[in-house]
Amino acid sequence: MKKSIILFVIIIIPLFYHYEIAAQKITRGPDIGEIYFLGPTNTYMGLYYSSDFGETAVCTDDIMNIHAIAADLTKGGIYCVESPSNLYFSTEYGNNGSWIVKNSGISLYIKSERINGEIYSDWYYHSIDYGSNFNYLNGNGYFGNMKDWDIGAENNYGYIVVYKQGIVDSVYFLRTNNNFEDIYQANVFNYLWNDKITISRGYFGGEVFLLNIDETEIIYSSNFGTIFKQICKFNVGEFFEAEILGGRQEGELYILCNFVNMMWQNAHTYIFHSTDYGKTFEVFHPFSKGNQPVLANFSSVQTEGIVPFTIEWCNFSIGEDVTYEWDFDNNGTIDSNEENPVYTYEEAGVYSVKLSVVGSDSTNSFTKEDYITVSPFPAQPQDLTAEIIDDDVSLNWQPILLDTTLLGYNVYRDTTLLTPEPITSTSYEDLNLPNGTYEYCVTAVYTYAVSEKSCVEASITVGIEQWKEAGLMIYPNPVHENICITFPGRFNVSVFGSGGEQLLQKTAYNLSAQFQVQDWQGGIYFFVIDSGEKQFLKKVVVK
Repeated sequence: MKKSIILFVIIIIPLFYHYEIAAQKITRGPDIGEIYFLGPTNTYMGLYYSSDFGETAVCTDDIMNIHAIAADLTKGGIYCVESPSNLYFSTEYGNNGSWIVKNSGISLYIKSERINGEIYSDWYYHSIDYGSNFNYLNGNGYFGNMKDWDIGAENNYGYIVVYKQGIVDSVYFLRTNNNFEDIYQANVFNYLWNDKITISRGYFGGEVFLLNIDETEIIYSSNFGTIFKQICKFNVGEFFEAEILGGRQEGELYILCNFVNMMWQNAHTYIFHSTDYGKTFEVFHPFSKGNQPVLANFSSVQTEGIVPFTIEWCNFSIGEDVTYEWDFDNNGTIDSNEENPVYTYEEAGVYSVKLSVVGSDSTNSFTKEDYITVSPFPAQPQDLTAEIIDDDVSLNWQPILLDTTLLGYNVYRDTTLLTPEPITSTSYEDLNLPNGTYEYCVTAVYTYAVSEKSCVEASITVGIEQWKEAGLMIYPNPVHENICITFPGRFNVSVFGSGGEQLLQKTAYNLSAQFQVQDWQGGIYFFVIDSGEKQFLKKVVVK
């Protein structure tokens, strides 16, 4: 009788720690402009050091089989992981022969650059003694499969990007504020689970940059990942290995792009460097071997403007002996062949822009959809008038109709803004003014711009100075119960409501008059005092 032997193979897979990312290949040193990166050499890969933002670089080690790097805040200090899992540390910029073995069994996904001697192997394995000893972190609340991670610019903060098994159209952004002891979801992106994503902290606390290579976009958060906004579209191309890195100064970021093909006949490293949060880039080429690839990239500092809208284009494409074909409205017609052209949009609209870089044996094109928004020249208020009543000026103008981008109007007296927030009314009263001549201006405020000013002059010639000179006094004002009028002689008084209706017929008085107003409806009334030689108009507020 044969016995059947059933073998049970138990495969233990850590549920948390499944990775979809490449090891870190670019890291910032302690000084501005100081970076290390892994890139191709003439024969394979090596470690490079640059002190000028990647414009030039020195290969410090092309002997060790380095797979991941992370700089320490110590001057010249850098960690590396050599296959299979040994952690090394150098205080001499990674020069071959200066490495000291610190530990074994270390992940490729190391991070540092925040505190002297601090290094992480994955987010859950932490050392504060240059990697000699590590402690596990709890990671309460962690879920999913990791795509990338980084520590924050401030102590104890960190960020992890993950996807969930079985959910193909969402990627989740996790963060911690207690050094990965507790982790919680801060955001979710409408990305595919297998999108190539790399993240990095920025210079200030709470800043995070995220590069989605498949979506060709860089997004940015300044509030610990609670809200992200797209800062640029960036073309990596299908043959490049790319990684993003925040810098050591405000608005600074790097993108490392390595390119190798034809069995190492062609090998290149490019460093894209920005100091304006990715609005523009300068491209450096610290290592070159063989033919260069062709890759189109461009941007504009301003993407929204008013007709006529002139743009100076920034071209940070890759390639040698190439020509450029710009299509500024993506209509199939080439508008310019200049490297960095200047172009003016004469009509309002939303424009997609395409750049094709044409080399000797290949062409690469990149289109930014709906990239430029050109708004019509903002209409200004029309038929502005100024009506003077006593010591008040009443302004009126025609409304701007059927414009959903209109927020309201700003009113100025001379150079003083009278309306801290735009008003929607087409009238405005400026009250209790001293004698003088004033220039009133009104602008229309739109969502995209402010119009030119419409202006009118108004002169106050009858006011408190004339009343005092004539010996006329009207008090108190505002009034609750009784109002008194004094004048050195005979005078007549008429009272009108704010709508112009006459409430009190002309009545003669001598030297003084008193009116009981406690039964009057609250509002504005106009008292006309006629001495026979002069007539005075005074606004009175009844409470």
